[in-house]
Amino acid sequence: MKKQYLLYNVIYSGTAGDFINALEANKESGTNVRVNSPGGDPYSTYGMIAKAGEMDNVSYQVDGQANSCAFYLVANAGMDNVECLDVSTFIAHRAASWMEKYPDM
Repeated sequence: MKKQYLLYNVIYSGTAGDFINALEANKESGTNVRVNSPGGDPYSTYGMIAKAGEMDNVSYQVDGQANSCAFYLVANAGMDNVECLDVSTFIAHRAASWMEKYPDM
């Protein structure tokens, strides 16, 4: 039976580390990731996407929102590995954190 992991917060480096460790710890049984996240740091999400892509038994269940980086995490899983509520929301946008740091560029 798959273990459950709650991604119910903003995604930053600590979140990514916890996520990656949970997938590794549950690699035999698999992981069902329940998502209700506003998104967060794109750079932290890249590692989460990479680790989940290495696993063949990760599924996602969107319990509310999968916005920004959380959207890209879920979208990379493929249609067969994602379920969502009828009221779930998704926001996709261009990740442009460098523009906020360096507006003159």
